[in-house]
Amino acid sequence: MKRFWFLLVLFGFTGCNSYDLKIVKSYNMKRGGFEPSGVTFFKNSFYIAGDEGKIAVLKDDKIFYKKLKRGLDLEGITNDGKSIYAINEIKGVIYKIENFKIKERYKIPKKSENRRILKKNNKDGFEGIAFINEDEFGKHFVVSVQSFKKKSKLVFISLKARELKVDRVEKVKIKDISGLFYNKGILYILSDTENRIYLYNLKNSKIIKKYKIPGKNQEGIFVKGDKFFIADDSGKFFEMKLK
Repeated sequence: MKRFWFLLVLFGFTGCNSYDLKIVKSYNMKRGGFEPSGVTFFKNSFYIAGDEGKIAVLKDDKIFYKKLKRGLDLEGITNDGKSIYAINEIKGVIYKIENFKIKERYKIPKKSENRRILKKNNKDGFEGIAFINEDEFGKHFVVSVQSFKKKSKLVFISLKARELKVDRVEKVKIKDISGLFYNKGILYILSDTENRIYLYNLKNSKIIKKYKIPGKNQEGIFVKGDKFFIADDSGKFFEMKLK
């Protein structure tokens, strides 16, 4: 019995320090029922998408909210340095946003190489979006299809002259992808079921590192150096740092 209690106490202390990241700052974003679901950094501010069609802007520790359109289910957000792009979870529509107004809508095809991207009568949906680069073939993005099974999907798309095309679909052994961020060949993949961030090398399609993170229901991610900015749908926005 003494050994049992010793192990229990030891686990209690070590369990608190089992994360690879620590929270250094947090923001409460529950005002007006706002549920954070994606984050990007644009024009020296954090733009955080909400499930209700709202976008919150965080700058100098101050937050204000803008509503795009009622009924929008925004789950991911990114930018190309000029405009913001957000994705609708169920409809599979990408919105180009400028000055908090929807300028363009792009529908993701239902199929790629005669295979459905989203299964029929399935709860899976589009959760994350990240801008990769722009070249003569257009703007390149990657979006994620959430799955509660062992594998999720990454859908690589290109956008040129208002035409959206699926370039390829990759399956990854990550459950419940909820957010994406891209930087210098590495895709940061957030899983709110596993409470982890995976670093995915796009050159060889392999996971090269993973971090265990605190919190729950993590929905959005932005990374700068050793700092990680995480939005979760419980109404929190965190700045975290590698230990």
